[in-house]
Amino acid sequence: MPASTKSSTKSAASAATIEPTAPLVVPSPDQRWVELVGEVERVVGHTLVLKVNGGRVSVDMSGLVGGNAERLFTPGSTVKVYGVPVELKFRAMGFLH
Repeated sequence: MPASTKSSTKSAASAATIEPTAPLVVPSPDQRWVELVGEVERVVGHTLVLKVNGGRVSVDMSGLVGGNAERLFTPGSTVKVYGVPVELKFRAMGFLH
């Protein structure tokens, strides 16, 4: 490729804005995906606190919504979340709102 073509291609590529996406998290063989259905109690950063079956669960949504959780979820709304339990939280891999 001629040098002039190479530099114009490079500058066009650097001018484009590419937003990074979170890597797909695949559960290990000993983890199984779980479905949670609950009512949003509150949203703190990228974490949802859901009321489910008389208890509460913290759901890490960072891999899916980044900093947009507060705009996507409102207290009182019902959400269905798919993911895996990780320590004291639940890591979401997908959701239906």
